[in-house]
Amino acid sequence: MIGHAIAVGAQYGFTLFRNSTGFVVRDGRKMRYGLCPGSSDLVGWYKTDGGDALFAAVEVKFSKKITDLQKRFVAAVNNAGGIAGIWHKEVNVHDFFRQMVKNRENGT
Repeated sequence: MIGHAIAVGAQYGFTLFRNSTGFVVRDGRKMRYGLCPGSSDLVGWYKTDGGDALFAAVEVKFSKKITDLQKRFVAAVNNAGGIAGIWHKEVNVHDFFRQMVKNRENGT
């Protein structure tokens, strides 16, 4: 499903990559991986019609609720001029990306 979202996003101008976050313990030391706690499942860029690339983030939700950290990350990306959203599996992925682009074009 994640791979499908990446492929569909590409049809709408998004270049997205999987962003797993968490940590592992090696030799008794905690090693974190991923962009940052709360960062979205997919990150990359959105290419505008003007040729600019905007930071893009998509939080993918299958069943569990979105956390406050995830909400803040999506809001921070949008507030900084990027394009971010939360895709729930119940929503058609094409409709999701179309709405993301429409919201960006309308400034919402």
